[in-house]
Amino acid sequence: MLQGIIKVSFTVKIADRTEKISILLYSDGENSSKIKVELDEENQEKFDKLKDKSSLGKNCFLGGKSVIQAIQDKEFIKHGSCKSITPASTPTLFEQASVSNVFDSLKDQCTQFQKYLFGG
Repeated sequence: MLQGIIKVSFTVKIADRTEKISILLYSDGENSSKIKVELDEENQEKFDKLKDKSSLGKNCFLGGKSVIQAIQDKEFIKHGSCKSITPASTPTLFEQASVSNVFDSLKDQCTQFQKYLFGG
């Protein structure tokens, strides 16, 4: 199992049912400026069934890419203000704070973009 994983979930409609598709984000071990994007098997199946893929995270960008593009590319370049996370068997308080900062940055970017699109 990978350490330092962030799970981001999006609510979508699949076959007239509300479902959640979750993507996993984690630091690239070879290039600290990249964040890897992954779908586990269950979420890949849901993603494959999604007719309108553009509805997945349509108001959110990951490193300047749409969620769909980041999933297809399997990575994005992280925001410059994020700190590199070095996985350990037991995350330290600093590492937990870094993961929180990455998540907060992603959440803030999505919120700001949504306000830009829809006003407010």
